[in-house]
Amino acid sequence: MNENHSNPAAPSVERRTSLIGDLIRGAMIGIVETVPGVSGGTVALVVGIYTRLIKSASHVVSAMRRLATGPHRWASAKAELALVEWRMIIPVMLAMVVAV
Repeated sequence: MNENHSNPAAPSVERRTSLIGDLIRGAMIGIVETVPGVSGGTVALVVGIYTRLIKSASHVVSAMRRLATGPHRWASAKAELALVEWRMIIPVMLAMVVAV
């Protein structure tokens, strides 16, 4: 029996990125945003940070929603914001702005 098959139950390993790499990725996304018809999201997907960006954006939106409604507003919003990958988001966003 061949044991080289992929195990769908195995946990996915997310690749961590470096500060320099995130700055380069952000600059690439920012430059592409200036080209009509090309999506920065496509570049994020190609460079491997799309899923992490979407997850972090989802946590920010959830934090704002929890801040506006529900019990324990501050505590639940703070808990959501703690899940955001700020060490990736901030360099990517800064590089995007500078590149544009």
